[in-house]
Amino acid sequence: FWLTPRASVTESRGGATRRGALHGRGLEPAPACARSMEAVAADPEPVSTSTWMAVAAALAVPMFLLVLNGPAFWFKAKFSVHRVFGLTFLLQYSAAWYIFLTDYKSYAASAFPYTMSGTLLIQVISALYYFRFLPKIDAETSDPGMYSDKGVLPYDWVKENLFFALSITWGNIYYHDFGFNMLRSAGYAGLAMEILWVFFQFEAIRPLFPKTHLKNAFIYRSKTTTDSNVAFYNAMTWAGKIF
Repeated sequence: FWLTPRASVTESRGGATRRGALHGRGLEPAPACARSMEAVAADPEPVSTSTWMAVAAALAVPMFLLVLNGPAFWFKAKFSVHRVFGLTFLLQYSAAWYIFLTDYKSYAASAFPYTMSGTLLIQVISALYYFRFLPKIDAETSDPGMYSDKGVLPYDWVKENLFFALSITWGNIYYHDFGFNMLRSAGYAGLAMEILWVFFQFEAIRPLFPKTHLKNAFIYRSKTTTDSNVAFYNAMTWAGKIF
């Protein structure tokens, strides 16, 4: 955190030039981090084949679902807001990756971090509204329902996702120049928010949301999974834990 490229960026204010916070304390960023974001944007490094392959793998599943389901799925009246904003997020996600890799300067100046965060929050909040019929069971002691063919997602899992959506939104704001400068201009309020989300996110905010456990998927496997599918869902659960 303390050695990120942001600290080496030269900033101008009131006709005078000043260095980032680390330089003000006589510290220098590590050589590996010394290349500023402006330098990366002005002289981007070529995208390797392995990077393209990794991105293609990441996009394969959402794009497959997009094509497989077709317009009839995404524009049904039932859960309409959740569906439409899910589609909107997938399209933005694909476009953002492409621009990020091919023209970083345009990506850095774009509103993608904010539009994607807003889309994500709307989708999660709409899920909280639409999926109130899900069972209200204790997420701490029940199967999370994500990796089984007979289990049901508990409503707590949907509520838990709101925390992760807020965390992602914070990251998109904090690591974008406009959002970072906005926090700085907010004075003590911005500083308080920065301290809360950077240092106490999992101590002060995380406890306000339910917590589901992938380990419970193994514990309740015999009750929530067909015998012939146990090996498959065990593999998927381990993949999720490792990821």
